[in-house]
Amino acid sequence: MAEQTTATEQRVTSAHRIVVGVDGSAASIEALHWAAVIGAAIGVQIDAVAAFEYPASYFGYSATSGALDADHDVAQVLHDAVTKAYGDVKPDGLRLLAHAGHNPSKVLLDVSGEAEMLVVGGRAHGGFMGLPLGSVALACAEHAVCPVVVVHAGHSPRQT
Repeated sequence: MAEQTTATEQRVTSAHRIVVGVDGSAASIEALHWAAVIGAAIGVQIDAVAAFEYPASYFGYSATSGALDADHDVAQVLHDAVTKAYGDVKPDGLRLLAHAGHNPSKVLLDVSGEAEMLVVGGRAHGGFMGLPLGSVALACAEHAVCPVVVVHAGHSPRQT
């Protein structure tokens, strides 16, 4: 079973791991596929990371009121994406990490600072038509200190 942590827990090191940006889009699910293949090939584990920002109105509501529950919502996005990508057979050592942050690309860059690799989808939900990369993928490709793989939806890795 996948380990799940939230932003309130101590940040974990990601050395000897592949970090995957997950937002629930088809491209991020493909990124999870790619990470599993690459991770198995080079012998590292996977951190599936979702970045989220609390809405401005969040602080006016109680998380127990059910009005807004960003921690639960992002955990559900992670769980659903991982289930779509892997079904019941998840990679060994897979961790699901939810990080609060204003900028998803900054969160991914911070978390992947010690990683072997960062894998992101080429475009998230609602990308601008005609642009080959989404803003998060572009920022990660430009600023990461580790290798970055940008995956587009519909480009699954070949299994040999």
